Amino acid sequence: LNDAANKLYADLNWVRQKSIGSENCYGIEINASKNSYRIYNKTGTCSASMNKILQTRNTTINIVNNYDICYTRRGNTNNIGTITLTCPNNSCSEDKNITISRFGIELE
Repeated sequence: LNDAANKLYADLNWVRQKSIGSENCYGIEINASKNSYRIYNKTGTCSASMNKILQTRNTTINIVNNYDICYTRRGNTNNIGTITLTCPNNSCSEDKNITISRFGIELE
């Protein structure tokens, strides 16, 4: 669980850093039903419909909620919230949460 949470946390920080000063917006779209996420970029603004999938990652842990976060060229997002990760078959004693705010990303 820790490895998967750290990887997603690192990917979220990467897309945020990549978007800063770029002409493109970068983001991550999480598909909870498939326990996977896609890293993408969008030409122009985060609301643009055209996006390019850069990579798809499958995880061995459960992602509880769908989530789509996109960062602007200033490194900002309006998609604040929490991503919850759990072990398959509840085999871990605790969950991991990644909280996204206007001020940054925190792994708890």
